[in-house]
Amino acid sequence: MNFRKFYIKLIFNIFDNGHTKIKEFVKLEKSKSIQKIINEILDYRPFIKDLLKDNIINFSNLARTLSEEIKKKYQKSPNLNAIIMAIYRYAEKLKNTHLSNEIIKIVSEFDLNLANDMVSITLRRNLSNHSIVSEIYDKNIDWSKGERMYLFQSSGELAVLLNRKNAKLILDKLGNKKSEILQKEDDLSILIVNTPPRMVDVPGIMYYLTGLVAQGGITLIDIISTFTEIIFAVRSADGIKIFDILETAIKDARKNFESGLF
Repeated sequence: MNFRKFYIKLIFNIFDNGHTKIKEFVKLEKSKSIQKIINEILDYRPFIKDLLKDNIINFSNLARTLSEEIKKKYQKSPNLNAIIMAIYRYAEKLKNTHLSNEIIKIVSEFDLNLANDMVSITLRRNLSNHSIVSEIYDKNIDWSKGERMYLFQSSGELAVLLNRKNAKLILDKLGNKKSEILQKEDDLSILIVNTPPRMVDVPGIMYYLTGLVAQGGITLIDIISTFTEIIFAVRSADGIKIFDILETAIKDARKNFESGLF
């Protein structure tokens, strides 16, 4: 037996096997990298996650859409089928996720009130406008009759959401200083969601509610949140619609929680 040939052959076999294993390892790591990138991308795309969960998005089209972003992070051109498989795995995991028990319990305790004939006015933020708004707030709002007035401000704007009668008082006091009005929305409805105080400790509720509103094709003009209230301001044409959407969600939450499904 030619031992020299034997050892040469043995070394080549070891090299070939090792090289194959290295290629398999690189392929595995490559696949993991694609999956990790897909996870990172989709984790921060909540609306895409909703579409995947409901199985109403085409994986191939989504893969093509994400391919450029994947190339930048991956610094290569990954196979389209690998991207599709990574999306598929991500979607399969989503199908097994549900709203947390805490979210269901909190939503089941919501109460709704709808108010119409509201107006949103955004003014320049200065002492004069602040005085006008404060005077209306102190002297003209009849809380006993259900009148409401919400004030919120940024560094340069003073926004007011209130009923039409009192909005007219603000406009009258401004007189001919129309340039002080940055924006005005008439004929609005507000949906007041009364919430339990512990809602502030439960993540995901605002995302859940705004997601329902967005899926209903409703434009939110304003969102105001206090310790025990969330106020959604919408155009009056959407008032009943947003009420029905959230009322259905509350009834479903109560039914599911009481039946022990969650």
